[in-house]
Amino acid sequence: MAGSVVSSFLGVGFIALAIITLLPAAASKANLLGYFGVCSWAPNSTVMLLVFATASLFLALRLWKR
Repeated sequence: MAGSVVSSFLGVGFIALAIITLLPAAASKANLLGYFGVCSWAPNSTVMLLVFATASLFLALRLWKR
């Protein structure tokens, strides 16, 4: 039960971080999407964080069913 709570918390955190990577901000280098944002590796890091979120939420679901 505690493992599913931690895993779901991580999944939600990864989703929040993925959204933050897409926000525009003052930066020294444009990201791959062509604008200055919080993360200069915006599409790549966003996809990686969404994969981590999916894996964490899948694990939480598996632990919850157990």
